Amino acid sequence: MAGRAGEAATLGSEPVFLAKVDNPRGWATNSAPRSKRSLDLRSAATRLLGVDQLLVSPLAKGSLHDVFALDARGIPPAIARISRGAGGHGGMAVSKAVMDRLASDGIRAPRHLGGDSTRAVVPYEFEIQTRLQGEPLSRWDDDDEAFAPLLGRAAALLARVHSISVEGFGLLDPVKAASSPTRLSGSCLSWSEYLSAQAEVHISALERASIVDCRVADAVRRHFERLSCRMCSEPRLLHGDPGSANFIVDEVGEVGLVDWDDALAGDPLFDLAGFAAFQPMRRWSAIFSGYTEVMPLDEKKAELFWLYFLRIAVARQVHRSRAGIVDKPGRVPSVIRIHQALHHLEVSPCAYL
Repeated sequence: MAGRAGEAATLGSEPVFLAKVDNPRGWATNSAPRSKRSLDLRSAATRLLGVDQLLVSPLAKGSLHDVFALDARGIPPAIARISRGAGGHGGMAVSKAVMDRLASDGIRAPRHLGGDSTRAVVPYEFEIQTRLQGEPLSRWDDDDEAFAPLLGRAAALLARVHSISVEGFGLLDPVKAASSPTRLSGSCLSWSEYLSAQAEVHISALERASIVDCRVADAVRRHFERLSCRMCSEPRLLHGDPGSANFIVDEVGEVGLVDWDDALAGDPLFDLAGFAAFQPMRRWSAIFSGYTEVMPLDEKKAELFWLYFLRIAVARQVHRSRAGIVDKPGRVPSVIRIHQALHHLEVSPCAYL
């Protein structure tokens, strides 16, 4: 894939922390009706895949993509992911390079079948991938007994991903991914540069929206200062968005991982904190148990875990606020994660649990 690959590596002179938060062009959604995009996609995918009678069915809407199922004779079950934004953030070039690398390491993930990011074929970026068979881990979200062992397997899979060494830091560079797909490289010069990206913008956004008061905002700023000199000597491949919906469980319980647009290079503990931030603490023992079957955890780094947790919680809260996402009834409000991290950093002894 070529074209607009490198657009969102930076925002002005500062790196992007999370594309769906910090890339404003991604929020300018394509004005074409979804039915029109489906017809455009059918025509483009039919030519690209060389098949007849292609069936295109809508599956889901993400923050920056629409997802369609593709079915036809002669091809494996597939999906197409269409950019909903006016400008791409290069994630499709990144996901292709990452999926090629994962395949070589025997990690269950989709395979790239084709796509276009030039907007010459249709007026938006699209990517076609094989469709992992199974159900998202989130299907079992209301059944803790069934969820726990699957969550442990998901954590073990994430640890396997974290065994892959990469270069650089931060969100993977889509230009390098397109030109040299065997070398995955972050777009920042240092890990601290990535962690500090858009930090003050995020804090100020929550303060202006009265999601946090000035006391909490100042406490967050103090802790973010501690991340400004954080080093990472051995950057590894991180997923960047390890929520339950991105882990796919097949009929025999094998877990795969999808949606690699936000992949980055950095400290595995950061990705583990992001994984934990998607789950209530009662499930964390299953996460840590599964993860440590593959990769050990240093107990001395528990405080760093909570610093990462705080950084992620702030960014995700900004995303929820900008996207108008409301807390589900009966669930703990998402902003509690910020207070949870501050408590562990300032009040309680720093431990993972």
